[in-house]
Amino acid sequence: MGIPELLGEAPERGDEPFREIGDATSWVQGGRALETALAMGADAYSTDSPGRLVFSAAAGSLKVQEATVARWIRDGLPHKRAVWLSSVVGVGAGQLEQERVQLGIAQEAARTLGLKGVKATDWRARGLDEPHVLYLVWLPALGVWIPRVGRLSETTHQRSTGGAGGGRIVRRRIFDNYFLAAVEKFEVLEAYEGWRVSVPRDLKSVTGVKKLQGRSSAVLACAGTPLLGDPVFLDL
Repeated sequence: MGIPELLGEAPERGDEPFREIGDATSWVQGGRALETALAMGADAYSTDSPGRLVFSAAAGSLKVQEATVARWIRDGLPHKRAVWLSSVVGVGAGQLEQERVQLGIAQEAARTLGLKGVKATDWRARGLDEPHVLYLVWLPALGVWIPRVGRLSETTHQRSTGGAGGGRIVRRRIFDNYFLAAVEKFEVLEAYEGWRVSVPRDLKSVTGVKKLQGRSSAVLACAGTPLLGDPVFLDL
């Protein structure tokens, strides 16, 4: 099985396995990205077509005409509406800064993993020096994918695909230790910053969201996916 058509593949740029991301509010500009963001922000997901917007429900929630919603998706969101939507599904500056800090910590840990000392001993005791996997989990009901790091085990696989109606692993890459996998995860999130959303906990049009892990690490599926080096396609 290949990557679902909606997800696509991000083109390589030089040696970097990520697509080039531009404006940090690219989903406000209209199209499928805005449709998904509106479905999330207005709690108007379709139960018949996973990940799609119910125009009538969104219009009712936002107190506008269906034609207005259609125009927004075609032409882009007005500024005031964009501010509102960003406040509901946007990823805050504090979260992004925290991830940059975590990236730096993971990079340093990956460099010093083999050194002697208290930290290295503790890491080995916790199994952080063992192989870990970066999974890209596609959640069709939400129209997003989420990067998750876990051990190379069936239990981790099942946990990674749980929540919000169930997910499908569309890409994975195995790393020599936890920290290398974490570095890749945070670099993926940084590369896709313009397509990031934070899934609200109180969504009612999609079940299982309250227990969804990594809600603030979601990426709109229409952005495509990073290649993660040599991709592994799983037929799940």
